[in-house]
Amino acid sequence: MTALPAPDPSAAPVQQAVLAAEPAPSGHPGYGLHAGVTHLLPGGSTPLIRHDVAEFVLVHEGVLDAELDGDVRRVGRGDHFTVPAGCWHGFTNPGAEPASMIFAFGGEPGPVTVRRDRPAREGSLS
Repeated sequence: MTALPAPDPSAAPVQQAVLAAEPAPSGHPGYGLHAGVTHLLPGGSTPLIRHDVAEFVLVHEGVLDAELDGDVRRVGRGDHFTVPAGCWHGFTNPGAEPASMIFAFGGEPGPVTVRRDRPAREGSLS
């Protein structure tokens, strides 16, 4: 067992670490795993991205504004949801404390990710 990596308050406003990356077993395509953690310091924002597979998200600490295809919802510790395949999504930490989320994908490790620029919002770092 390994402890969840902690955010570094002196580093970038968005920090990510891969927790697991396992290829699909022979004869069982689509049963691989890619999981990680994203830390967002106060005011930090991820870029808008989308993947070719669905993504599971669990808020581990803090509060996040989760944007899914333009719809923004506030989520907090213990909240979890699935981001559908192809959905543009991004996260912003509107709080005064660091926030962390755990994410996981099915399929092969390293799903295809597409990025796009996010329009600057008040309080956003991107």
